[in-house]
Amino acid sequence: AMRIHLHDLEKKETTEIARQLWQYHDALANMRFAWSRDSRWVAFARDLENLHTAIVLYDTREKKLHQVTSGYYDDDNPVFDPEGKYLYYRSGRSFSPFYSDLDNTWVYPNTHLLMAASLRKDVPSPLAPRNDEEPAKDKPAKEPEKKPSENSDTKPEDAAKPDAGADAKEKAEAKDESKDAKPETKTEKKPEKEPKALEIDLAGFEDRAVVLPAKAGRYADLIAVTGKLLYRRLPRAGAAEERSTLVLYDLEKREEKTVLDDVDDAIPTAKGDKLLVRRKGEYCIIEPKEGQKFEKKLNLGGLEMVVDPVAEWEQLFTEAWRLERDYFYDPNLHGVDWNLMRERYAALLKDAVTRWDVNYLIGELIGELNSSHTYRSGGDVENPPQRPVGYLGVDYALENGAYRIKRIIGTASWDAEQRSPLKAPGVDVKEGDYLLAVNGQPLDITQEPHAAFQGLADKPVILTVNDKPSLEGAREVLVQTLSSEYRLRHLAWIESNRKRVEEATGGKVGYVYVPDTGRGGQSELVRQFRAQFNKAGLIIDERFNSGGQIPDRFVELLARKTLNYWGVRDGASNAGAP
Repeated sequence: AMRIHLHDLEKKETTEIARQLWQYHDALANMRFAWSRDSRWVAFARDLENLHTAIVLYDTREKKLHQVTSGYYDDDNPVFDPEGKYLYYRSGRSFSPFYSDLDNTWVYPNTHLLMAASLRKDVPSPLAPRNDEEPAKDKPAKEPEKKPSENSDTKPEDAAKPDAGADAKEKAEAKDESKDAKPETKTEKKPEKEPKALEIDLAGFEDRAVVLPAKAGRYADLIAVTGKLLYRRLPRAGAAEERSTLVLYDLEKREEKTVLDDVDDAIPTAKGDKLLVRRKGEYCIIEPKEGQKFEKKLNLGGLEMVVDPVAEWEQLFTEAWRLERDYFYDPNLHGVDWNLMRERYAALLKDAVTRWDVNYLIGELIGELNSSHTYRSGGDVENPPQRPVGYLGVDYALENGAYRIKRIIGTASWDAEQRSPLKAPGVDVKEGDYLLAVNGQPLDITQEPHAAFQGLADKPVILTVNDKPSLEGAREVLVQTLSSEYRLRHLAWIESNRKRVEEATGGKVGYVYVPDTGRGGQSELVRQFRAQFNKAGLIIDERFNSGGQIPDRFVELLARKTLNYWGVRDGASNAGAP
């Protein structure tokens, strides 16, 4: 694990060239390695004790690894200039804080800048100053046009005509040469020139690095072509509505240009004259120039392959078993006889009928390790089409041959995030009323009531309701259904718990429910904590927690101490929200 090997195809030798400190197999699988044109140098990022990464160069000729950036900043994603002048890379060194609206905490997003380092001391910086008054290069003086002499017998119109004798002589010579010429064969190709050997001045490498003018942000997919650096500018942190844009920086013009908007991935050809780009599962080939369009999409409809599900499932199972064997944090695998587990669960594969069955077996195999955060997912599982159901946010009861609205789910008055459609202003429906029809179709009491709302999620519907189980005197109301009741019922449950704690403690203790330690849990903690931080105590409820990140920020928030107060002349002094 964490080892990087180089395999020589000709010598059939494998050499370990580096070993990472912190990165596990997912990070290693997505690492980027850049080869120089002469195949002597390999550039990649190596992790360090300070949790940064530094650019390293492996010399395949001398079989030595050289760290060429200090690691003071987080440097990665290196790529060689095809002309052998520069090494480009990404560096996290822009620190512009974003402050919270709620307290005085801050974060540092969008830290990436793009760097270019001259590979040799004699290579000028790509941003070196230019002399705007450079003298023009010496050119041979142009001979003045000869005009017909006034005393010449040659007429002006004859002077412009070619010499017929000379022309005939040239044609005859060309004909004689063509006799001796051998016919060219179309199959012959000129051998490609061997790339020039690349020498790198390792000493002072980082001293020669400069920051390119691209603004700070988030970057990926650095691609170097002759005279240009291309890169994908990712959406800024916190700006989910933005799209990734493929951009180029022209070293000669020293300016950025947009190549193509909305790009999910970009890969260059070996010669760098074309790019394969991906957008929402579709592919297109473009040129590394500005103003490209996503046209002439590749037709992948004709791509076919023969799959033997039994053989494929055996390979998938074995691969999952091997990944845990090679990368599980405990080499002893928690004392589990892993070879025995393979035999035991592999014997069940013959009974698998669908990919769901295979995933289940893999999950049970991994479960033998008795360790959290060891998941399995994905695959070409069967997902039949569904008709999304609309919801009203109510509890039903079958009474008197009809469905009665037993309870309308209610949340705290301040929770406008989601409410039952029946609680919308102007909707004349109350608890105890009967729901008799939806869009004019009577409810079938032999089915559960949600059957009447199939295909009606997030859609306006007409409800026929009455205070008795009869159409006589019934009224119709128009509401917009929900696509899910989960959040509504969750908010109602949280509020009922908060009220219970408030009543039991006389309002002295607050209640906060944290559903997980991911983004949802973070949002819930801040949302509920901010309104109750001045309580004498808090009950933090983490039951049914579905996991997420290490909750260090949760603990940090709850453990903050008051370090200062704001003194107010005519009001109460306060410490503000922690």
